[in-house]
Amino acid sequence: MKSILITGSSSFLGWNLCNYAKSDYEVFGTALTNRSGIAEVKESKIDLTSFDDCRKFIEEIKPDGIIHNAAYSKPDLCEKDPDYSKKLNVDTSSNLAKIASENSIAFAFISTDLVYNGSSKMSDESTPVDPLSVYGKHKVEAEDLVLQHNSSFTVFRCPLMYGHSTTANKGYFKGFYDKMKNGEALKLFIDEYRSQAIASDVAKGIVDLFNDGVSGIFNMGGPQRVSRFEFGMLMKSVLHLDKAQIIPASQKDVPSVAPRAADTSMDITKARSYGYDPSAPIKGLIQLAEEIKEYLQIE
Repeated sequence: MKSILITGSSSFLGWNLCNYAKSDYEVFGTALTNRSGIAEVKESKIDLTSFDDCRKFIEEIKPDGIIHNAAYSKPDLCEKDPDYSKKLNVDTSSNLAKIASENSIAFAFISTDLVYNGSSKMSDESTPVDPLSVYGKHKVEAEDLVLQHNSSFTVFRCPLMYGHSTTANKGYFKGFYDKMKNGEALKLFIDEYRSQAIASDVAKGIVDLFNDGVSGIFNMGGPQRVSRFEFGMLMKSVLHLDKAQIIPASQKDVPSVAPRAADTSMDITKARSYGYDPSAPIKGLIQLAEEIKEYLQIE
Protein backbone atom coordinates (compact mmCIF):
# COMPACT_ATOMS: atom_id res chain seq x y z
CA MET A 1 0.00 0.00 0.00
CA LYS A 2 1.56 3.29 -1.11
CA SER A 3 -1.15 5.89 -0.51
CA ILE A 4 -3.91 6.25 2.07
CA LEU A 5 -6.92 8.53 2.27
CA ILE A 6 -7.84 9.34 5.87
CA THR A 7 -11.19 11.06 6.29
CA GLY A 8 -11.57 13.36 9.27
CA SER A 9 -7.85 14.10 9.21
CA SER A 10 -8.17 17.05 11.60
CA SER A 11 -9.95 15.06 14.32
CA PHE A 12 -8.12 13.75 17.38
CA LEU A 13 -7.69 10.21 16.07
CA GLY A 14 -7.40 11.48 12.50
CA TRP A 15 -4.36 13.59 13.42
CA ASN A 16 -2.72 10.60 15.08
CA LEU A 17 -3.46 8.38 12.07
CA CYS A 18 -1.93 10.95 9.71
CA ASN A 19 1.03 11.59 11.98
CA TYR A 20 1.92 7.90 12.03
CA ALA A 21 1.17 7.15 8.39
CA LYS A 22 3.10 10.13 6.97
CA SER A 23 6.50 8.42 7.29
CA ASP A 24 5.70 5.50 5.02
CA TYR A 25 2.74 6.55 2.90
CA GLU A 26 1.50 9.31 0.68
CA VAL A 27 -1.33 10.58 2.88
CA PHE A 28 -4.46 12.32 1.64
CA GLY A 29 -6.90 13.79 4.13
CA THR A 30 -10.35 15.31 4.19
CA ALA A 31 -11.39 17.96 6.67
CA LEU A 32 -14.43 20.20 6.59
CA THR A 33 -13.23 23.17 8.67
CA ASN A 34 -9.96 22.70 10.57
CA ARG A 35 -6.74 21.22 9.22
CA SER A 36 -4.38 18.66 10.70
CA GLY A 37 -1.42 21.02 10.48
CA ILE A 38 0.78 18.16 9.24
CA ALA A 39 2.74 19.43 6.24
CA GLU A 40 3.08 16.00 4.64
CA VAL A 41 -0.70 15.45 4.50
CA LYS A 42 -2.46 16.57 1.32
CA GLU A 43 -5.78 17.78 2.71
CA SER A 44 -8.92 18.71 0.83
CA LYS A 45 -12.24 20.17 1.89
CA ILE A 46 -14.81 17.62 0.76
CA ASP A 47 -18.50 17.29 1.59
CA LEU A 48 -18.51 13.65 2.60
CA THR A 49 -22.31 13.55 2.58
CA SER A 50 -22.24 14.08 -1.21
CA PHE A 51 -21.87 10.73 -2.98
CA ASP A 52 -20.89 12.38 -6.26
CA ASP A 53 -18.26 14.61 -4.64
CA CYS A 54 -16.74 11.63 -2.84
CA ARG A 55 -16.68 9.47 -5.95
CA LYS A 56 -15.05 12.23 -8.02
CA PHE A 57 -12.42 12.93 -5.36
CA ILE A 58 -11.52 9.29 -4.78
CA GLU A 59 -11.30 8.47 -8.48
CA GLU A 60 -9.06 11.52 -8.91
CA ILE A 61 -6.51 10.74 -6.17
CA LYS A 62 -6.70 6.94 -6.60
CA PRO A 63 -5.62 5.89 -3.08
CA ASP A 64 -4.55 2.32 -2.39
CA GLY A 65 -6.55 2.37 0.82
CA ILE A 66 -9.17 4.43 2.66
CA ILE A 67 -9.45 4.74 6.44
CA HIS A 68 -12.86 6.26 7.08
CA ASN A 69 -12.45 8.06 10.38
CA ALA A 70 -14.76 11.08 9.95
CA ALA A 71 -17.88 10.91 12.11
CA TYR A 72 -20.50 12.81 14.05
CA SER A 73 -18.96 11.45 17.21
CA LYS A 74 -20.54 13.17 20.21
CA PRO A 75 -23.26 10.85 21.56
CA ASP A 76 -25.36 13.64 23.09
CA LEU A 77 -25.45 15.55 19.79
CA CYS A 78 -26.37 12.40 17.88
CA GLU A 79 -29.22 11.85 20.32
CA LYS A 80 -30.48 15.39 19.67
CA ASP A 81 -30.12 15.18 15.89
CA PRO A 82 -30.47 11.53 14.84
CA ASP A 83 -31.18 12.45 11.21
CA TYR A 84 -27.81 14.14 10.79
CA SER A 85 -26.12 11.34 12.71
CA LYS A 86 -27.57 8.81 10.29
CA LYS A 87 -26.58 10.93 7.29
CA LEU A 88 -22.94 11.22 8.32
CA ASN A 89 -22.36 8.10 10.40
CA VAL A 90 -24.36 5.61 8.33
CA ASP A 91 -25.08 6.89 4.82
CA THR A 92 -21.64 8.42 4.24
CA SER A 93 -19.88 5.32 5.53
CA SER A 94 -21.92 3.10 3.22
CA ASN A 95 -21.31 5.39 0.25
CA LEU A 96 -17.55 5.43 0.77
CA ALA A 97 -17.45 1.65 1.16
CA LYS A 98 -19.45 1.28 -2.06
CA ILE A 99 -17.04 3.54 -3.96
CA ALA A 100 -14.05 1.69 -2.52
CA SER A 101 -15.50 -1.69 -3.47
CA GLU A 102 -16.29 -0.58 -7.01
CA ASN A 103 -12.73 0.72 -7.44
CA SER A 104 -10.95 -2.21 -5.73
CA ILE A 105 -9.64 0.02 -2.93
CA ALA A 106 -8.91 -1.43 0.52
CA PHE A 107 -11.27 0.07 3.11
CA ALA A 108 -11.29 0.39 6.90
CA PHE A 109 -14.11 1.83 9.00
CA ILE A 110 -13.49 3.39 12.40
CA SER A 111 -16.15 2.28 14.86
CA THR A 112 -16.50 2.51 18.64
CA ASP A 113 -16.65 0.56 21.90
CA LEU A 114 -20.12 2.05 22.35
CA VAL A 115 -21.56 -0.70 20.15
CA TYR A 116 -21.56 -2.82 23.33
CA ASN A 117 -24.34 -2.39 25.91
CA GLY A 118 -22.07 -2.39 28.95
CA SER A 119 -23.63 -5.38 30.69
CA SER A 120 -20.41 -7.40 30.70
CA LYS A 121 -16.73 -6.56 30.94
CA MET A 122 -14.00 -7.13 28.36
CA SER A 123 -16.28 -7.79 25.39
CA ASP A 124 -14.65 -9.48 22.42
CA GLU A 125 -15.58 -9.32 18.76
CA SER A 126 -18.04 -12.21 19.15
CA THR A 127 -19.99 -10.45 21.91
CA PRO A 128 -23.44 -9.50 20.53
CA VAL A 129 -23.71 -5.78 19.87
CA ASP A 130 -26.56 -3.99 21.59
CA PRO A 131 -25.83 -0.25 21.71
CA LEU A 132 -27.77 2.02 24.05
CA SER A 133 -27.29 5.32 22.21
CA VAL A 134 -28.19 6.63 18.76
CA TYR A 135 -24.48 7.05 18.08
CA GLY A 136 -23.75 3.42 18.93
CA LYS A 137 -26.74 2.17 16.93
CA HIS A 138 -25.66 4.11 13.87
CA LYS A 139 -22.12 2.77 14.15
CA VAL A 140 -23.47 -0.79 14.21
CA GLU A 141 -25.63 -0.06 11.18
CA ALA A 142 -22.60 1.36 9.38
CA GLU A 143 -20.42 -1.63 10.31
CA ASP A 144 -22.97 -3.99 8.79
CA LEU A 145 -23.29 -1.98 5.58
CA VAL A 146 -19.52 -1.66 5.13
CA LEU A 147 -19.01 -5.41 5.41
CA GLN A 148 -22.00 -6.06 3.14
CA HIS A 149 -20.32 -4.01 0.43
CA ASN A 150 -17.19 -6.14 0.74
CA SER A 151 -16.49 -8.84 3.31
CA SER A 152 -12.74 -8.22 2.96
CA PHE A 153 -13.12 -4.73 4.41
CA THR A 154 -12.11 -3.97 8.00
CA VAL A 155 -13.87 -2.52 11.04
CA PHE A 156 -11.80 -1.14 13.93
CA ARG A 157 -13.72 -0.60 17.19
CA CYS A 158 -11.88 2.11 19.08
CA PRO A 159 -11.95 2.95 22.81
CA LEU A 160 -11.91 6.18 24.75
CA MET A 161 -8.51 7.64 23.91
CA TYR A 162 -6.06 10.01 25.55
CA GLY A 163 -2.99 11.61 24.06
CA HIS A 164 -1.76 14.45 21.92
CA SER A 165 -2.65 16.30 18.74
CA THR A 166 -1.92 19.76 17.37
CA THR A 167 -5.39 20.24 15.89
CA ALA A 168 -8.27 22.16 17.45
CA ASN A 169 -9.73 18.79 18.49
CA LYS A 170 -7.46 17.56 21.27
CA GLY A 171 -9.79 14.96 22.77
CA TYR A 172 -10.82 15.07 26.42
CA PHE A 173 -7.32 14.62 27.89
CA LYS A 174 -5.96 18.18 27.62
CA GLY A 175 -9.13 19.65 29.14
CA PHE A 176 -8.94 17.23 32.06
CA TYR A 177 -5.24 17.96 32.51
CA ASP A 178 -5.79 21.72 32.61
CA LYS A 179 -8.59 21.41 35.18
CA MET A 180 -6.46 19.17 37.39
CA LYS A 181 -3.46 21.46 37.11
CA ASN A 182 -5.58 24.48 38.08
CA GLY A 183 -7.20 22.70 41.01
CA GLU A 184 -10.71 22.78 39.56
CA ALA A 185 -13.16 20.19 40.83
CA LEU A 186 -13.56 17.30 38.41
CA LYS A 187 -16.27 14.66 38.82
CA LEU A 188 -15.25 11.28 37.42
CA PHE A 189 -17.34 8.12 37.30
CA ILE A 190 -16.58 5.21 39.60
CA ASP A 191 -19.13 3.06 37.75
CA GLU A 192 -18.16 3.58 34.10
CA TYR A 193 -15.41 1.33 32.78
CA ARG A 194 -13.48 1.63 29.51
CA SER A 195 -10.27 0.19 28.12
CA GLN A 196 -8.57 3.50 27.43
CA ALA A 197 -5.57 3.69 25.11
CA ILE A 198 -3.14 6.30 23.85
CA ALA A 199 -4.37 7.54 20.48
CA SER A 200 -0.91 7.14 18.97
CA ASP A 201 -0.91 3.43 19.87
CA VAL A 202 -4.37 2.95 18.40
CA ALA A 203 -3.39 4.82 15.23
CA LYS A 204 -0.25 2.72 14.80
CA GLY A 205 -2.24 -0.46 15.31
CA ILE A 206 -4.89 0.55 12.78
CA VAL A 207 -2.43 1.55 10.06
CA ASP A 208 -0.21 -1.50 10.58
CA LEU A 209 -3.08 -4.01 10.60
CA PHE A 210 -4.72 -2.30 7.64
CA ASN A 211 -1.47 -2.47 5.68
CA ASP A 212 -1.19 -6.17 6.54
CA GLY A 213 -4.49 -6.73 4.76
CA VAL A 214 -6.60 -7.95 7.68
CA SER A 215 -10.36 -8.13 7.28
CA GLY A 216 -13.34 -8.30 9.59
CA ILE A 217 -13.86 -6.71 13.01
CA PHE A 218 -11.10 -5.81 15.49
CA ASN A 219 -11.31 -4.38 19.00
CA MET A 220 -8.56 -1.75 19.37
CA GLY A 221 -8.75 -0.90 23.08
CA GLY A 222 -6.06 -0.62 25.69
CA PRO A 223 -4.88 -3.66 27.68
CA GLN A 224 -6.51 -2.71 30.98
CA ARG A 225 -10.07 -2.12 32.22
CA VAL A 226 -10.25 1.08 34.28
CA SER A 227 -12.99 3.36 35.53
CA ARG A 228 -12.99 7.04 34.67
CA PHE A 229 -12.17 7.78 38.32
CA GLU A 230 -9.27 5.31 38.43
CA PHE A 231 -7.77 6.81 35.29
CA GLY A 232 -8.10 10.31 36.73
CA MET A 233 -6.25 9.24 39.86
CA LEU A 234 -3.50 7.74 37.71
CA MET A 235 -3.21 11.05 35.85
CA LYS A 236 -2.92 12.89 39.16
CA SER A 237 -0.18 10.58 40.41
CA VAL A 238 1.88 10.05 37.26
CA LEU A 239 1.74 13.67 36.09
CA HIS A 240 2.25 15.10 39.60
CA LEU A 241 -0.98 17.10 39.57
CA ASP A 242 -1.01 17.75 43.31
CA LYS A 243 -3.73 20.42 43.12
CA ALA A 244 -6.18 18.10 41.39
CA GLN A 245 -9.58 17.79 43.06
CA ILE A 246 -11.05 14.56 41.72
CA ILE A 247 -14.51 13.79 43.03
CA PRO A 248 -15.91 10.26 42.69
CA ALA A 249 -19.29 10.31 40.99
CA SER A 250 -21.90 7.91 39.68
CA GLN A 251 -23.38 7.98 36.19
CA LYS A 252 -26.79 8.73 37.69
CA ASP A 253 -25.40 11.88 39.32
CA VAL A 254 -24.43 13.51 36.01
CA PRO A 255 -27.26 14.22 33.54
CA SER A 256 -26.70 12.99 30.00
CA VAL A 257 -28.84 13.15 26.87
CA ALA A 258 -27.45 9.89 25.51
CA PRO A 259 -27.75 6.73 27.63
CA ARG A 260 -24.39 5.69 29.12
CA ALA A 261 -23.12 2.12 29.08
CA ALA A 262 -21.60 0.95 32.36
CA ASP A 263 -18.75 -1.11 30.96
CA THR A 264 -17.52 -1.06 27.36
CA SER A 265 -14.05 -2.44 28.08
CA MET A 266 -12.81 -4.63 25.25
CA ASP A 267 -10.86 -7.85 24.91
CA ILE A 268 -8.07 -7.21 22.39
CA THR A 269 -6.71 -10.76 22.04
CA LYS A 270 -7.53 -10.86 18.33
CA ALA A 271 -5.73 -7.60 17.48
CA ARG A 272 -2.78 -8.58 19.66
CA SER A 273 -2.36 -11.78 17.66
CA TYR A 274 -1.64 -9.52 14.66
CA GLY A 275 0.94 -7.42 16.51
CA TYR A 276 -1.17 -4.70 18.16
CA ASP A 277 0.62 -3.76 21.40
CA PRO A 278 -0.92 -0.80 23.28
CA SER A 279 0.56 0.54 26.50
CA ALA A 280 -1.14 0.08 29.87
CA PRO A 281 -2.34 3.36 31.48
CA ILE A 282 0.61 3.95 33.84
CA LYS A 283 3.22 3.25 31.17
CA GLY A 284 1.24 5.22 28.63
CA LEU A 285 0.94 8.30 30.82
CA ILE A 286 4.65 8.24 31.67
CA GLN A 287 5.50 7.93 27.99
CA LEU A 288 3.06 10.66 27.02
CA ALA A 289 4.37 13.08 29.65
CA GLU A 290 7.93 12.61 28.43
CA GLU A 291 6.99 13.03 24.78
CA ILE A 292 4.98 16.22 25.15
CA LYS A 293 6.39 18.15 28.11
CA GLU A 294 6.05 21.44 26.26
CA TYR A 295 2.47 20.68 25.25
CA LEU A 296 1.48 19.90 28.83
CA GLN A 297 3.81 22.56 30.25
CA ILE A 298 5.32 20.09 32.68
CA GLU A 299 8.25 21.39 34.69
